[in-house]
This record gives sequence, C-alpha cells and structure tokens, in this order.
Amino acid sequence: MITHFGWRSIFLLNVPIGVFGTVWSYLRLKEIGVKTVGQKFDYAGSILYCIGLSIILIALTIGDPLSTRNIVILAGGLHFS
Repeated sequence: MITHFGWRSIFLLNVPIGVFGTVWSYLRLKEIGVKTVGQKFDYAGSILYCIGLSIILIALTIGDPLSTRNIVILAGGLHFS
C-alpha cells in the first residue's frame, strides 16, 4: 500500500477502523466497576507520582543508560513513583 500510494495512505485504512472501534466500544461496552462513595482524592500522592514519572521520562530522554548521572536520575524517579 505504501509503495503504490505513499505513507499517507495508511490513514485511509486506519481512520475508518479507529472510528468504527470507538463507536462500537461506546455502544457495546458497559461499566462493570463499582464506584466508591466518600473517598477523598489523594492530591499529594498524585503530585508525587507525576513528579516521579516526569523524572523517569527525563532519565530515559537523556539516553545514555550506563552513565552515572542517568542512573541517579532514574533511581530518583523510581523513588518518587
């Protein structure tokens, strides 16, 4: 398909499949979880988790997996999350 029509032609196939999957899942899938009432949202935990994930992503973005700096940053991110 890419050879004959170019890389943009992939979207001509994937977009209708994605739209169909979204509509089908909205119509067919039902909620099976039980909603809890009276529990408060953990803001401090959420903030620390976001900080930890951000630090992990920074360590992965730096790229050198064997450098001491990168290992320290990754360990710090794992400590937070």
